[in-house]
Amino acid sequence: MAGKYFNYAELESQEREGKDYRIYARDRGTLILAIHGGGIEPGTQETAIGIAGEEYNLYVFASLKPPGENADLHITSTRFDEPQALHLVSKAVRVVSVHGVSGTEGTCYMGGRDRYLKNRIREKLHKAGFDTREAPDEIGGDDPENICNRGMTGRGVQLELDRALRDSFFEENKREGRKKKTKIYWKFVQAVREALS
Repeated sequence: MAGKYFNYAELESQEREGKDYRIYARDRGTLILAIHGGGIEPGTQETAIGIAGEEYNLYVFASLKPPGENADLHITSTRFDEPQALHLVSKAVRVVSVHGVSGTEGTCYMGGRDRYLKNRIREKLHKAGFDTREAPDEIGGDDPENICNRGMTGRGVQLELDRALRDSFFEENKREGRKKKTKIYWKFVQAVREALS
């Protein structure tokens, strides 16, 4: 998905925080990111919040725009440069970035450069009954400039959840419907949290 803006400075000059988007940031350890939250990649924000719980750092960039306008706020992972995100990432030893991708198979595509953590998450998700696959190159998260790989180790994990998987997490994958999470959501979140502990 290509957004309207090249980087955060360009986005910030045209959009208003609090009206068009909201940023959530918390500094407490391993960093969990959702840079395409709200209506950009629906369900990623809630999934990141669940994984972070109270134990881990959290950063969410969430579009508040009406349906059909959210894609404008999508800044690709290799160019995402919002200052609070960069600050949190620079201090993180482990980074997990939650994203959404189209698809109807209920799959979590595994990407990023942290092979050890990626394999631990994959193992826990398989044990919990989830389908995981290696991410194809276009969503692989291997670029050193990808925000998930800009932490202290230069390695992170990018989870690309297909639409069917994200839809299964909620009563309805729309703003109000995402308040009611399913057992599948809690099972997924718990599996990733076990891998992180």
